[in-house]
Amino acid sequence: MIELLMKKSGFYILILSIINSIVLTGIIIFLIIGNHKHIDSSDIFKNNIDSVVEVKATTFDVGES
Repeated sequence: MIELLMKKSGFYILILSIINSIVLTGIIIFLIIGNHKHIDSSDIFKNNIDSVVEVKATTFDVGES
């Protein structure tokens, strides 16, 4: 009888651990998504307008430009 109760207790602890992990994962994801600030392209442009960029392209027929 005691062995049966111990097996059931172990099973319930396992189920509760799985539920706890799922809930904690959900809370963490919610916090990450909730704190995410939406940035559109105009904000990116305003924050980086003074940046210096160099772009090089190489093609077979024209060469480097």
